[in-house]
Amino acid sequence: MKAANEGIEDALAATKGLNTISPTWFSVTDNSGNISSIASTDYVDYAHQCGLEVWALVDNFDQNVDDMELAQSYFKQGEPGESAGKCSTSEWN
Repeated sequence: MKAANEGIEDALAATKGLNTISPTWFSVTDNSGNISSIASTDYVDYAHQCGLEVWALVDNFDQNVDDMELAQSYFKQGEPGESAGKCSTSEWN
């Protein structure tokens, strides 16, 4: 999967006015919400050196992942009366 992260130098050299890049590094792999990753710290470091923010994207393009089952699994994980995955916005900063 290293090839997916190659070519950032060429892509940025041909681009002007860009301030954010959003690579699709994470993929939902099953109905339990497991995620695969091809994230690269070298890619992020290079993008930051070029003045870019990096907003990684999670895709759910896998035909075998059922969105409804995934959502139900997500909400079943919490304590009774709580939403699983609930977080405060301060965790994002």
